[in-house]
Amino acid sequence: MRSLVRWAARLYPAAWRARYGEEMEALLEDVGPGGGDLWDVLRGALFMQMTSLSFGKILAGCTLAGVLAAGVWSLAQPNRYVSTAVVRISIANPATGGPADLEETMGHMQAVQQDTFSRSSLASIIVQQNLYANERNRLPLEEVIREMRTRHLRMQSVNESGTAFVVSFENENPAAAQATLRAIVSSMAEHDVRVSKRQGNGTAIMEVLDPASLPAQPAGPNRMLAIGGGLGAGLVLGLACGAIWWITRRKGRRSIMRIGGFAGAGMALGLAVAFLIPNEYVSTAVLRTADGSRLPSTMAEVMSEDSLAAIIRRDHLYSRDLSRSSMHDVVRKMRDEYIRLQTVQVRPRFKGAAFTISFRYSDRVVAQTVTRDLVTRFLTITGEPLSATDVIDSASLPQEPIYPNRLSMAVLGTVAGILLGLGVSLFRLAKLATA
Repeated sequence: MRSLVRWAARLYPAAWRARYGEEMEALLEDVGPGGGDLWDVLRGALFMQMTSLSFGKILAGCTLAGVLAAGVWSLAQPNRYVSTAVVRISIANPATGGPADLEETMGHMQAVQQDTFSRSSLASIIVQQNLYANERNRLPLEEVIREMRTRHLRMQSVNESGTAFVVSFENENPAAAQATLRAIVSSMAEHDVRVSKRQGNGTAIMEVLDPASLPAQPAGPNRMLAIGGGLGAGLVLGLACGAIWWITRRKGRRSIMRIGGFAGAGMALGLAVAFLIPNEYVSTAVLRTADGSRLPSTMAEVMSEDSLAAIIRRDHLYSRDLSRSSMHDVVRKMRDEYIRLQTVQVRPRFKGAAFTISFRYSDRVVAQTVTRDLVTRFLTITGEPLSATDVIDSASLPQEPIYPNRLSMAVLGTVAGILLGLGVSLFRLAKLATA
């Protein structure tokens, strides 16, 4: 215990240790310190350090803390390895025996990519390769697939005709990255054959120009960038803490209570607003049509007032809004705020198109039902056979709400409260100085 007390005594400011250090050492030799004595020494050291603070010390301390925190965080992040492969698809024209025209080839490529990156295809690969084990225990498979598709899987054309492209996959394990990319390339080959049969075009040949590589060096994380971000965050925090210290030093306990009160009120307000806002879920479906020229007119018909009004009546939507507003206003709000139709991966030379249909609602089951109705409405309006218009991904059943982010609202409310408290305290100081 005596050694711990000596260590705690070193936390006192240097000026205090130079003046009273010998007396403290003599006292420790004469008495046997206990746990209460250790706490008294620690509390006194903390008080002395707080009373001897300066704006520069606060700024330097917060900056150093930001750098250290960012450094520890970046070191805790696992390395990310990227495996890449280069493939090429060519289509032979059955009439001439030569290569198919560019438009047909690009349309075929787009269909292969969409089928390979579809929900069912990626789900099969995830299970087969045993990927994202921890994430699958915490999140629904749909969320894991979206994470894989948007963050870890890439496909990019490498020539002007768009027939050769690089496929890459990122993982914490280099061998797993290579094995998964091999499975993805194999899946592309299978979908290449299926798309060729479905579209009825010429014979498609898929060549692997460069097989999936085994990465030797990690591609991330960028630890220097993280440390730079920690440096900037530490500077901002230091400036804010220094301002709080400067104000409270002049106004004392009253300023501390004022800033703390504003911070607490801001957090409470943010939480109250966050929990008053109902959850909102988004269900999404992906469709593809072979005649992209008809897509704008079809979308306009699906989004017409008569079409959406029929869906509102069938699914019993917006009963509260209908009691206060007309059907025209409710349909307009539904169309502008809750439905999203968006084309994806459309190439100018390919007349076909793929697009997503999504609907946002407070009930996840209703969100899925309405999205299904929109898909059915689209297929009914087009009246095209399945070979020309098909559903790549059916309407999803959302598991987690996308809105509101209650933690962010609470943090923003707290920060706004602190800033407001600082502003009020600065205003009162300036008023007293001019009085």
